[in-house]
Amino acid sequence: MANSQSITIQQPRRAKIALFLLLLLSINIVSALGVIYTTYCNRQLFAELQKQDKIAVNIEARWGRLLLENSSLGAYSRIESIASKKLNMKKPTIDDTVLVEQ
Repeated sequence: MANSQSITIQQPRRAKIALFLLLLLSINIVSALGVIYTTYCNRQLFAELQKQDKIAVNIEARWGRLLLENSSLGAYSRIESIASKKLNMKKPTIDDTVLVEQ
């Protein structure tokens, strides 16, 4: 009689353990899926970061070219050359210079 009572007591206990193990397995699977999804998102964001870095490098290179072009367009010798050729301007001589005093 004692043997049959121990069997009936162990069956609900085994069911609880099996349920607990099933719960742990489910949590483990959900956790693994979370890791997979997080890794996927991380890779997507890293690819986007690399694209943006490439765009930034291209913008910086273009900015450098524009600065160089700006400095060459504003050079004194270039302005003087355009003034003398296109506008027929010339440097004033000493006789053409007038000193104004207050």
